[in-house]
Amino acid sequence: MTTRLHPDTMREALKRVPFLSSFDAATLDAVGSMLGARRLDEGQALYRQGEQGDSMMIVVSGRLAVRVRSSSSPRATAAVLPPGGERSSLPRMDGAQQSSQETDEIEVAAVYPGEVVGEMACVDPGPRSASVVATKASQVLELSRTTLRTFLDHAPKVAVAVVGAVIGLLARRVRDTNGRIEAEMGRRGITTGCRVTAALPPLTGVGQEDGRVDLRQVACLKGFSNAELEALVKVAPPKSYGDGTVLCREGEPGDSCFIVAKGVVIIVRVVAGMERVMAVLEAGSLVGQMALVDRSPRSATVCVRGEAVVLTLHQRAFGQLLSNVHPFAVKFQEQIAVAGTRQLRLANQRFAGLVERSPVTATVPAVTTAQVATPGRSGSPAPSAGPAPTRRSGPPQSSRPHSSAPPPSPLDPRPRSEDERMADMLTYMQTALGEWNMSLEDMESVKFETPEAMRGARPRP
Repeated sequence: MTTRLHPDTMREALKRVPFLSSFDAATLDAVGSMLGARRLDEGQALYRQGEQGDSMMIVVSGRLAVRVRSSSSPRATAAVLPPGGERSSLPRMDGAQQSSQETDEIEVAAVYPGEVVGEMACVDPGPRSASVVATKASQVLELSRTTLRTFLDHAPKVAVAVVGAVIGLLARRVRDTNGRIEAEMGRRGITTGCRVTAALPPLTGVGQEDGRVDLRQVACLKGFSNAELEALVKVAPPKSYGDGTVLCREGEPGDSCFIVAKGVVIIVRVVAGMERVMAVLEAGSLVGQMALVDRSPRSATVCVRGEAVVLTLHQRAFGQLLSNVHPFAVKFQEQIAVAGTRQLRLANQRFAGLVERSPVTATVPAVTTAQVATPGRSGSPAPSAGPAPTRRSGPPQSSRPHSSAPPPSPLDPRPRSEDERMADMLTYMQTALGEWNMSLEDMESVKFETPEAMRGARPRP
């Protein structure tokens, strides 16, 4: 039920929230005046899994349990759980008979005063991924999407702090999900990792400045004003890069994202000792934005195909714009949060579905393990032209750029085993979580190629 908190109680509660603790009392009072307060009895649900949500909750007192429905498959349930999840029965407060879904839930986390829950719905409303229930009498503050929009318009420093905290939590959840995917890949004997070969040249991300691009026509930058784009160009001038330029390499710490203004880049990852093209991203794509908020190792190598004009936005420059509450940075930060939220939601759904479903055999071009050719070295076999890369990628806006598909593989199709298909999809999923511009919507149609096959190479007879 709704309730009212004394201003002193409200202020002290907000001070305990890490991303609000630096604000002065007047700002906290203003923030508190815009939040709704709710009181929960022991056993009462704050919200249920699957319900539409558009707000995050700040716990003032008590304890909340985050619970998910148990799957019929133990492995599928484990796929979405951190270690230590416990099964529990949830009483209904309305006296109605409990459904089997409600009574068979697993506790995956506990939330205490000063912590938040449901933060993804605040930046991108959608179905709740879990139920949240009070395990003791509790009080919470509700920050809705509408309130966040008000902060963006009238208190941008508060909005930057809130969205930044959401992105930080998002980055942690991405790492957790990647860890579960990695464990599943290990269980299936799927190996990934960095390998330096002549197929990809050394890191050569040095380009020539190129002012011949209209950023207003770049898909991921539509909606930004001329003044905002001018601020971007000052810290990330457009540069031209030649064919084969490596912008970043798999496994190395990331500190920048790339905006593809013209041309095409390919996303390459090592799978079972072979470089595979995971995606082909055309003009309008935003690549590697996770690195602006988290210096985790790059999930893939980004390489120019043909010629391209790219803007490189570094973490430090972006952070300076954010600290000055520059309109470009505020808007760009929100775009990153929305894209990452949607990607993580979809990845968790698809991952649970993958490990739960029965074996699937699909007819797609075979993947061979031919050695990658070394330019200029005689006797080296040409690389295989394994499956083709994904068909499209782009930001969450309606004006998504599309990827180019290379010529079809000349290899004869054969039935693919469950493990081969699973290797393709799990590897793609893990890469996409780090490169949010890669689409997970059509994951089951994903096909890969080797980098040299993208340039027309074919396996020898």
